[in-house]
Amino acid sequence: MNFHDDAKDFLIDHLKHFDCLPMEFEFEGVRYTLDKVQAKLGEKVMAQVRAEAFDWEKCEDYIVSHGFGDALFAAQDVARKLWGEGDDYATIGHEIVARGLTTGADEEIEA
Repeated sequence: MNFHDDAKDFLIDHLKHFDCLPMEFEFEGVRYTLDKVQAKLGEKVMAQVRAEAFDWEKCEDYIVSHGFGDALFAAQDVARKLWGEGDDYATIGHEIVARGLTTGADEEIEA
């Protein structure tokens, strides 16, 4: 067992299933806070964790749920950047719509 690899795999899996990082992590009977795990793994590995856990199809679902059409191609780069900075899919979906990066961004909302 290797703390580095196990922690990284656990965090990726947790992000994929719950869209957030856990507050605690247990390894070989020792409980670590998220801050300690992040410090042990380092910024570069944590960036890899977020990048590997990103799910564009799930993100697109959140974007489309706002009712302004499908995401434009350019939205994926913005979404990946926001995810890498720690935003969740709901926040990213709202931000993509707010930036006008959807197919229906130019359509007026009918009351």
